[in-house]
Amino acid sequence: MNKAKLPTHVEIDARRYHIVKNSVVLLEQIRTIDKQRLRDLVCHLDEEIMNKVDEAIRISFELHT
Repeated sequence: MNKAKLPTHVEIDARRYHIVKNSVVLLEQIRTIDKQRLRDLVCHLDEEIMNKVDEAIRISFELHT
C-alpha cells in the first residue's frame, strides 16, 4: 500500500488486523458523528497503531507535547 504519504495518515494492514483490505486512517479529515451512526465493528487496533494515531492527531491539531 502506498497511500499513507502524509504524517496524518496511518496505515492499517489487512492481514494483521483481519480486515478485508488494507486501509489508511486519515486524521486530517476528523469529524464528529453521533455514536448511533456507527453500524459495525471493523476491528480492534493494538497499542502500537493507536500510538501512531495519537501522534497523527497531535500533528493534525498542531498540539505540542
